[in-house]
Amino acid sequence: MLLLMYKANESLVHAKNEVSLLDNLCDIAVEVGDYPLVWVASKKPDQRRLVPAAMSGKAKGYPLEVAVTWDDSKLSRSAIGRAVKTGKTVISRDIDSSSNYLPWKDTILKYELKSSVAIPLVIGAEIIGGLVIYSEDEEAFDSEEVQLLEELADDISYGISSMRLEAQLEHQSSVLNSIRKVNRLIVNEKDVDELIKKTAELMTGSRGFGRCLLALTEEGNVTSWHASGFSRSQLLEIESSFESGEIPPILREAMEKKGVISVGGKEYRERCLTVGDSDDLAVFAKGLRVDSNCMGAMAVVIKENLYLSKEERDLFSEIVDDISYAIHKIKLEKSERLLEKRFSSFMDRLPGAVFISDSNLRMTYFNDFASKMFGFKESWIGKDPEENYPGKLGRDILEDDQRTQSGEQIVREERIMAEDGLERVLYVQKFSMPSEGEKPMIGAIALDITSRRMAEIALTRLGKAIDLSINELYVFDPDSMRFLQANRGAIENSGYTLEELRTMTPLDLKLGIERDYFEGILNRLKRDPKSYEIFESIHVRKDGTSYPVEVRLQLHEDEFEHVFVAIVLDITERKKAEESIQRSLESLINTLSYLVETRDPYTSGHQKRVSELSTAIARKLFPDTEVHKDIIESIRVASLLHDIGKSAVPSEILTKPVKLNDLEYDLVKEHSSKGYNILKGVHFPWPIADIVVQHHERLDGSGYPNGLKGEEIRIEARIITVADVVEAMSSHRPYRASLGIEKALEEIARNSGKLYDRMAVNACLEIFKEGFEFTP
Repeated sequence: MLLLMYKANESLVHAKNEVSLLDNLCDIAVEVGDYPLVWVASKKPDQRRLVPAAMSGKAKGYPLEVAVTWDDSKLSRSAIGRAVKTGKTVISRDIDSSSNYLPWKDTILKYELKSSVAIPLVIGAEIIGGLVIYSEDEEAFDSEEVQLLEELADDISYGISSMRLEAQLEHQSSVLNSIRKVNRLIVNEKDVDELIKKTAELMTGSRGFGRCLLALTEEGNVTSWHASGFSRSQLLEIESSFESGEIPPILREAMEKKGVISVGGKEYRERCLTVGDSDDLAVFAKGLRVDSNCMGAMAVVIKENLYLSKEERDLFSEIVDDISYAIHKIKLEKSERLLEKRFSSFMDRLPGAVFISDSNLRMTYFNDFASKMFGFKESWIGKDPEENYPGKLGRDILEDDQRTQSGEQIVREERIMAEDGLERVLYVQKFSMPSEGEKPMIGAIALDITSRRMAEIALTRLGKAIDLSINELYVFDPDSMRFLQANRGAIENSGYTLEELRTMTPLDLKLGIERDYFEGILNRLKRDPKSYEIFESIHVRKDGTSYPVEVRLQLHEDEFEHVFVAIVLDITERKKAEESIQRSLESLINTLSYLVETRDPYTSGHQKRVSELSTAIARKLFPDTEVHKDIIESIRVASLLHDIGKSAVPSEILTKPVKLNDLEYDLVKEHSSKGYNILKGVHFPWPIADIVVQHHERLDGSGYPNGLKGEEIRIEARIITVADVVEAMSSHRPYRASLGIEKALEEIARNSGKLYDRMAVNACLEIFKEGFEFTP
């Protein structure tokens, strides 16, 4: 028996694989121990059967002719069945007459077997099978022999464990090599069909897996598929299945469930990808999924002894996830290209020219209006202004672009010769745009204002001709303030006669300013006779009608007298124009706000409601003065545009009905910075871009994008932050229902002074107590 142990250990050292190891050990045991039969039983977990993994001896046909189990049936009463069930060594004698061996009696008699010993093979805490030795002697297997055989079984268990670990590591190394190759493929491939084709080939070509099948689906139908490692007949079988609208059950299950589906043994033979697969195979399958979007499935066929390995499943799962995100990325890039086409289509319909130059000041884009009206040509793309415009015009445009690139915003009128041969007056605005390099790109908008400018010129000429009769001119005494003289324009426009005016003062025209304020102006002019004051007011005619005026007031001194001279312009039309400009600005603001909401319909009206609440808080905090009115207006406008940066976030993420993952949330968090980049080049009377970029900052520095704290955050942004939180929590979102206004107010109250400005929170709570409600 010692010789047996020596040769067994020698075989363990030199064995190359599990099969040769078990065959050699069985042969050694038969040769040295003179046993008629030695075999190693392997468990089949799915069927609770014991099958021979190796056998030797003159009775080696016996294991192939009998059925042995390790369940509770009659077929589990043999020594090996009981040893595997109990985990203990079992010795059976007189097996040719034992009732426990009745199912196999004829076979036992055929091979003249008398006794047996079965020793369980254990790896860790798992019984993987057993070592079975038969003898022709009824009294065989004394305690010393059994002890040595148990040591042999321990050695066999150790050898199997080492071989399996080595095989698994070799296999995982091959799979990791596949992952590296797949990752390189993901980086370089831009076509989805080519990606899945090359992935299937890589998975099998690196010997990581035996076969690989990838299928892409839309609305339950296979739109594209590729396979590798399958025979020609198997490929025809798969193709026929897909063409008939059928998807293999294992793939369909993978698309319906999350995680890896692993099937082996008898279940694999029933659900295999192709008919007639061998018994020793298994399959892994997983849906090609990004979040809730399932784009298809991937399956690989492997050896059965690997499919229960968690590490193997995890490696396969990682590969599928990488492929899924690669497919998603390619599709997203395709969508972006489509979006660019839509952008061009939109820009081509604008009633003005739009053109963009790269950081080297070479033209990269112009819309259809620029082509039709101003003769822009495709050949101009990639060229600078001096190449496209000969002479001084090209040099001037290039100089403008260089100034704009240095940070200056160009706003002016230009005269050019249009494509139709007529001279045109353009209103041109140039502004810098972010680029990938150090220098910015240049964007420009050119509006044809020829008709408006001609009208303005005509009005100017007309105004000069009738200046004395249109503008009002008053002369009044510095001390008594009584009018001394007035021109015809003043008489006709005020409705008073000159005699009536000489009994009146400027205050009798019911100036829209206080007497103290007006007298303060006069006193300043008396102290500095060379200065003048321009201010706006309201005059009331004799008939009671009022009109807005601009007054230019100056003290005139000569050697004879000191008098105040007031030139009064009726600015009714200018006021209307200012109101029109204000409406245009408001329309632009509302349009930009609407563009954001069309990208994210679930938050429709969000910016408007935040603006309502922000403005109400500001009015609560600030007194009703001209200075503070300007602050309140800046808060109203900034809150209407605070989420404009979301126009740069993929709509699939904005409308996602479940919680975002970390990568997606980071993309959404960029919208503050994106909003700043969009708005910083647009001229507003207020620092709108600075306010927008700070609306997600928090007092304790936990906000983004710059982690500002306390007073580093503008008061306007702190007010919008409070309103944004209240509106967002009280409104429905794709991934949750409304939390209600009470929860929202509890949130800002709980974090007042920590995350949110205390004054803004108090004002917000107060206006809700007073009955504030969002406009539906």
